[in-house]
Amino acid sequence: MRMASRKIGWLVAVLGFACMASTVRAEDTVSSSAGLMRRKLGRGLANVLTCPLELPRTASIIASKDGYWSAGTVGLVEGVWAGLRRGAVGVFEILTWPVEVPKGYAPIVQPEFVFANGNWVL
Repeated sequence: MRMASRKIGWLVAVLGFACMASTVRAEDTVSSSAGLMRRKLGRGLANVLTCPLELPRTASIIASKDGYWSAGTVGLVEGVWAGLRRGAVGVFEILTWPVEVPKGYAPIVQPEFVFANGNWVL
């Protein structure tokens, strides 16, 4: 049991590092087809790993617009839906990273990443 949890911990750490490494120099990678494929793979990994963060992100955005009661009700439902959607899109992008779907390897879900410069992306 303890050995399995260590392996899972290492796997999460390696995947997290791969996500960060693949998105750090995004401006350098968007010039070639291979760079766009790597970005799509990194985006998919990042979306799978960060999909649970959609719940607090969505609640925070709704709280700033409509108040805390809305965040606790509508924000909860929309956050769960957004997290499931981001996770499913991430799995799709991981499985289809070498294929140009959609055209130009464009992101399917907006915003492309949950965080930008350490802040929630609106």
